[in-house]
Parts: sequence; C-alpha cells; structure tokens
Amino acid sequence: LKGQVDTLSEKLIDIKSISFFSLRDVDKVQQRISHLRISLGALPHLNSADTKLIVDDINESLDSVLNKAGKLQGEINKQKKSIEATIKKHKQGINDFLRYAGYKYIVDIQPDADSYKMKLKHLDFHENIENGGMHLSFGERNAFSIVLFMYECLTRTPDLVILDDPVSSFDKNKKFAILEILFRGNESLRGKTVLMLTHDIEPIIDLLKSLGHIFQPAPVAYFLKMRSGLLSEIPITKKDVSSFSQICEENIKNLADDIVKTIYLRRHYEIANDKGLEYQLLSNLLHKRAQPVVREGDTERNMTAEEIAEGTKSIRVKLQSFDYTQLQSRVVDRTAMIKTYQAAENNYEKLQLFRLVSDENHENDVVRKYINETFHIENEYIMQLNPHKYDFIPEHIIAECDRSLGFP
Repeated sequence: LKGQVDTLSEKLIDIKSISFFSLRDVDKVQQRISHLRISLGALPHLNSADTKLIVDDINESLDSVLNKAGKLQGEINKQKKSIEATIKKHKQGINDFLRYAGYKYIVDIQPDADSYKMKLKHLDFHENIENGGMHLSFGERNAFSIVLFMYECLTRTPDLVILDDPVSSFDKNKKFAILEILFRGNESLRGKTVLMLTHDIEPIIDLLKSLGHIFQPAPVAYFLKMRSGLLSEIPITKKDVSSFSQICEENIKNLADDIVKTIYLRRHYEIANDKGLEYQLLSNLLHKRAQPVVREGDTERNMTAEEIAEGTKSIRVKLQSFDYTQLQSRVVDRTAMIKTYQAAENNYEKLQLFRLVSDENHENDVVRKYINETFHIENEYIMQLNPHKYDFIPEHIIAECDRSLGFP
C-alpha cells in the first residue's frame, strides 16, 4: 500500500511541476507526457471510485496536451533558442563590461533545475566562486548590482527608473564603463525614462560635454538647489560646462563688484600656475597688506613701485578698474566687507568674502578646512560649472559663516 501511495504521489508531483524547465531538455515531449499518465491498473490498492474520478480528470487533461504535443515541442524549442540567445547576449555584455572596466572576472549563465543561474569566475582561478559576497570588494559588488539591476529593469519594463548616485564611488574609467553599459548597449536603458541623481560632475562632463554625441537620445541635465526648504532646478547645457579659467574670465567680465572680480582673477592665475607679479599683487590684496611683498623662496621683500606698476598694468588688461590702494582700503574695512558679504549673490562668493572678513577664522576645523580649500583649488576637474550660476556650497556652511559673523 505504501509503495503504491508513494508511486501515485510522485506522479502527481511530476504533473504539478510540469513547466518549460522540466521539458526543455526532453527530446520528445509526447513520450514525456505519456509517461505522466496514471494507470490505476498498476495501483490496485488505490483503485476506488473516488480515486478514479480524480485520475480520469488528470489523464483527460494530459491527453489534451498530447493532442498538441507537436506544437508544444515547437514552442519549447523556440523558447529554448530564445533563452540561449538572450543568455549569450547578456553574458557577452556583462563580460565586455567587466573586461573594459578592469575587473578580473567573467560570468557564465548555466541552466539549473528550475531556473538559470549566473556563475562567477576569477580570471586567475578556474573554479566557480560560490559565495561572491565573501570574495568581491565593496566596489565590485556595487558594479555587479548596477548591471544586474539594469537587466531586471529590462525584464520588468517600468515606466520610470531612478538611479541614486550610481557611479560617484568609482574611479574615472569604471564610471564611464558603467554609463556605457547602462545607456549605450543594445541591451541597455537607452530610450527608457531614467532619472539619475548624482553629486559627481564627471557624468555631466561625459554625457553632455565630451561624449554627448554618442548617447542617443541626448540626455538632459539639471542642477538641483535646496535653499530654506525650497527646491529649485537650473538647466545645464553643453556650453555651461567650462574650464575654470573660462569661468573666471566670464565672471570678471560680467560681475559688478571689483573685490569679487579680484577673487576670480587670482584663481585664474593660480590655475594657470602663473605666480608672477599679477598673482602676487592680488594675493597681497586679499591678505589685506598695505605694502605688497614678493615671495622669493623662503624669503620675502617689499614690492618695488615699478613691480607694483607692472603688475597693475597687466591686471588691468583683464580688470580695467583695478586699483590696489582703493581696493585694499575696502578689504581692511570690516563694516564695508560685511556689507559686501551680505550683498553677495551666491554662496560661493559669500564663502570667499567670509574668508576676508574673518581672516580665515572659524572655531571648527571642519568648516575652516572647507572654507580654505574652496578659496584655493578645491578639485581636480579641468571642466566644471560656474559657481556664480550653480551654487554648490552647502547651506549649512553659509549658516555657520553667518553665525560666526553674528548674523541671526
């Protein structure tokens, strides 16, 4: 009795589990379906009226499938070829990404009992890596997650895909490799509605400026700014991505306040590594020195009248209204500089002016370091956005500056 119950149970489980996966490796579907039919003659202890009623219903359904066995075989073969082609394409895409991004791994997608599983191998190790989480670095896990998330999106076809800062933690080559597989491959998010948020300027440079022509449809970008709980967005176009030297020239030409202009002009000379008389004269001004000095190695001496005149003449090519004595009288006037600080149009310029008003002084080292580094060259990018237009200084930093100056 137990043997016959086990036989019937196994038959029923086989019938219940019938699917593409159970039939994909079957040469002849008709034989497989016929084998699933239940013969009560072989199960005499279970041959009752109630059992026969159920078994006849099951066998009738199997006979209905058998009548369409040829068509079913064709559909299974078609599905199998489609899956094989998809696996080959996805596997090639993932492995190309790993190769060009510099990851020493390859993947293989292999059939399993009721699914397909991706196997991971290291190029220096022949066996599969069974537990990727234990072997992959944090960055490697992130890279795999992003790529696999993309394939999941292609499967689910959502109306909107949101990527929250997906590439900022990667180095330059890997950043672009991820952008390339996400938005350019044959199997990619190209043509989908994707919102990608990032703190990183490099994707903007790649997608809009340097390589914008290879991404189709062309992406659009906006700079998001939160001030006093209000969120605003400013469009970013190709022409908005400039070298800081170009930005300095633009701001010197268009801004109203000469103190702010001298700040940009000093940066212009600093970035060009032109530490001649012009740079030194501007630095003396921003250090509030009544008598400009010249640094020569570890020593310094007073600038001669001729050197001041020569530096002034060169500066006036870019800033016609430059007058060292007049501007120096402003920078040492705390009341006047506080008014200039309050009138500044954006937080980047406020930060530069705070440094002049406060003599680089803030009780907190974190805030002081941020202020000082922003005053000098604060990043390595050749291209960036104009800080006068795109106000990237955090609101809490300016709040600290306001508080330090005694503003409510």
